This record gives sequence, C-alpha cells and structure tokens, in this order.
Amino acid sequence: MIRFFVLFTCCALLVACSKSKEQASENPCDREFTNCSSQYVPIDTGMNGFFFLPGSYWVYRNDSLNAIDSVVLSSLAMGCQTYEWYMNQCYKVDYYRMNFVSYRSKTTWYDIIEGTQMMRNYDPYFVDWWRGWGLYSLSATFIDSMQVGNHMFYKIEKSSSPNTTDLITAYTAKDFGIIRQVKETTPPQTWDLVRWKIYR
Repeated sequence: MIRFFVLFTCCALLVACSKSKEQASENPCDREFTNCSSQYVPIDTGMNGFFFLPGSYWVYRNDSLNAIDSVVLSSLAMGCQTYEWYMNQCYKVDYYRMNFVSYRSKTTWYDIIEGTQMMRNYDPYFVDWWRGWGLYSLSATFIDSMQVGNHMFYKIEKSSSPNTTDLITAYTAKDFGIIRQVKETTPPQTWDLVRWKIYR
C-alpha cells in the first residue's frame, strides 16, 4: 500500500510540473483570437538590450540653457497585439511598451518594441507605421560611434520626429536609448546624456 501511495504521489507531481511548464512557456499571442489570416511576429533578440525596467532613468544636460532634465521609466506593459491589415490579413505581434516621464517638461510618452523596431508613441506594426517616429531598427544604417560628453557610444541610429511644428532629431544607441536630442528651434537646443541608471 505504501509503495502504491509513493508511486501515485510521484506521478501526480510529474503531471503537475509538466502542466506548469506548459503554462510558463505559453505565448500570449496563442490566446489572441482572430477572424483573419494571421502571422506571428516575435520580438527579435537583437532588441533585447532595450528591455529597460521601471526605475531606470536618464539625465540630460543642455549647456546653452545651463539646464538639466531627468527622464524616468515609470511603468511598462507587455503582451500580444493583433493588427489587421488589408485583404483579411493580420499580424499577431509581441510587444514591450515602456512609459516615460520627463521631470523638466512634465510630459509623458511611450516607446514600444515590436519585431525588429522601437518607435515613439506609435506601434511599428500598425497599418500606417510610416507616419510614426522610428527610434531604432535593426535594418537601419547606423553611425558606428559617437562621443557624447565623456562617453563613447556605438551602433547609433539618427532619426527625426514626424511632427513638423516641434521637430526633434534623436540619436539612439544600442542598449542605452537616446544619447542626444536636438530640438530644431532657433537656435537649436542640444540635450546630451550625462548620467544614467538602467535596470534590466
């Protein structure tokens, strides 16, 4: 009887472990129901360096204004979104969305990673993605290196905001985020990254 009890307990434990393993590896996109012909798009592993966690912060300095701004990652969300395109086609896309706040301007925004791209306030797989501000893409032409203050950064993408009333040119470095921001005012305002603390 004791042998039977031990054997039964071992079998029950094996089944429970197997089920919890399946649940842990379950993809959130598997739970998304769609009526369209869908294609699954995971986040490319080349974007993993941008998976910042809440509490991360970046401090920027503007020498001409003698001013400091701190940007904090306040919260994040991740999961799966379904984007419907044309002719009953859609994409099930993993996303990693980071919500930021600037303490100087009191503004908020989000950067979202999908597939091989990171965009600001616009989703890369939305049907009119080209209207958004692409901060970093693995298929971009990179600036090899750039010195900002005392620091050297590598694999930098230069991008511009789509809003012509408040044009901003940003330089985004692999694994760090934005290292320099130039606001195209008269005269232009340059904000350089001087200090940071990134949690991953």
